[in-house]
Amino acid sequence: MVDAADKVIVMAERETWPDYLVESGKVEFWDTEDAFNIPIDAVRAIKDQIKVRVEELVRETG
Repeated sequence: MVDAADKVIVMAERETWPDYLVESGKVEFWDTEDAFNIPIDAVRAIKDQIKVRVEELVRETG
């Protein structure tokens, strides 16, 4: 699956990545706050930040 991708966006900490991601040159890490067990307003803010980044990525890649 990674082989077919142009870029792989990962939001998990690097130590949790499987080897095939670590070894791939296609990975871009997005540092985001963990949304586990935080107030819903904070989760919405994280979602909004991710949405902006995805929209930027789409514009960049066409």
